[in-house]
Amino acid sequence: MPKVNSKIKCPKCGEEFEITQDHYESIVSQVSKNFKKEIIDEETKKHEKEIELLEKENQNKIDAAKQSVAKEYQQNIFSLEAQLKTIKTELELKNKELLNDRENSFKQKLQEKENKIQQLELQNTKSLNDTENKFNKAIQEKQAKIQELELKIQNYDQSKELEITKQKNISDQKYSQLMTEFNFNKEKSKQEKDDLQKEIDRLREHKLSLSIKLIGEDLEQHCLNAYNQYLRPNLRNATFAKDNDVVEGTKGDFIFRELTDDGIEFVSIMFEMKNEGENSVNKKKNEDFFKKLSNDRNKKHCEYAVLVSMLEPENDTYNSGIYDASTKDMPNLYVIRPNNFIAIINLLRNIALKSIEDKRQIIEYKQTNLDFTNFAENLRIAKEGFTKNVDKAKKHFDDVVSEIDKSINNLQKTKESLLKTQYQLSLANGKVDDITVKKLTKNAPSIAKLINETDKK
Repeated sequence: MPKVNSKIKCPKCGEEFEITQDHYESIVSQVSKNFKKEIIDEETKKHEKEIELLEKENQNKIDAAKQSVAKEYQQNIFSLEAQLKTIKTELELKNKELLNDRENSFKQKLQEKENKIQQLELQNTKSLNDTENKFNKAIQEKQAKIQELELKIQNYDQSKELEITKQKNISDQKYSQLMTEFNFNKEKSKQEKDDLQKEIDRLREHKLSLSIKLIGEDLEQHCLNAYNQYLRPNLRNATFAKDNDVVEGTKGDFIFRELTDDGIEFVSIMFEMKNEGENSVNKKKNEDFFKKLSNDRNKKHCEYAVLVSMLEPENDTYNSGIYDASTKDMPNLYVIRPNNFIAIINLLRNIALKSIEDKRQIIEYKQTNLDFTNFAENLRIAKEGFTKNVDKAKKHFDDVVSEIDKSINNLQKTKESLLKTQYQLSLANGKVDDITVKKLTKNAPSIAKLINETDKK
């Protein structure tokens, strides 16, 4: 672009001013921008008018199309309604035809069912008549049998009635007799009950007086006196004595033992006596002494343990008689009041008497085992003696053979050695011959008995 350097005049104010190249370019730029803007604005307005015309044209087309579619839609509706009416009429005709066909078919099937029902009714009527005839016939037969049975029952009842009357008379007599015996026994039981109650009252008074007496009397001495008075005269194989043997720091008070005539101990009781006055400060309970009593019983190999106690005088458990305090760890343990001292000994004796035969068999079994042991020991000793002699003979014989091998000159010595060997063998044979059943069974009588029985058989 040529360099511009001239003056221009402002059309508004009329003033001239000089324009430079920079001014010129700035003005051209402004003019260009304004021109472009005006062109864009004009084009925009033109396009807006065109768009507006197009929108109106399109709206007119849309309205025309809507009217055309609506008219066509209305015509289609009229056509469809006419077709629907025609189809509906055809369907109604077809439904009527189907209903008529179904009704005719149903009537036909119904008629067939009715015919079958009539046939079945005829058959059932005939069957019912036959059944009724059979039933009536059976009833008549049953009625005839019933009449026959009623006649038999009537005859039986008459004979039975006579028998019942007879038995009733016998029963009445027995009942009368039993009632007489019952009333007699009832009166007797009442009298015995009254007597027993009197005896109980007497024993209670005696127990009370005895308890009061025992407070001041030594309980051990009381039991010893009772034993000496009531039991000692009748039990010649029994002992009731103080336990004076202290084992592991403890002992009991008394031990009762009894043997059979052949020396078998069948009952043994360890007694512990405990007394306490009403004014005692340290009150003890019976159960405080159970463990010690049971241990003392075991140490002295007694079967039973009995605590004779005046402790806990108000405890009905111990006042009602003999109390069994046994447990798994402490079997055969009993607690009694002094008035039951004789009773507990008699009770345990009677129980033990029933087991004497069992104890005797156990002892015999142990003795038999001991006899077998003694027999085996005697046989072992005999065998050892025989073996020793044989060993000695063999040794001498070996020595002789050795001497023969060494020198023929030692024949004399060999002869003497052989004589010694012969002597030892003779001794061995003598001992073997001397081994008899009698000697082997001298400490085993049961084995000797078995051998004798075998020889006899």
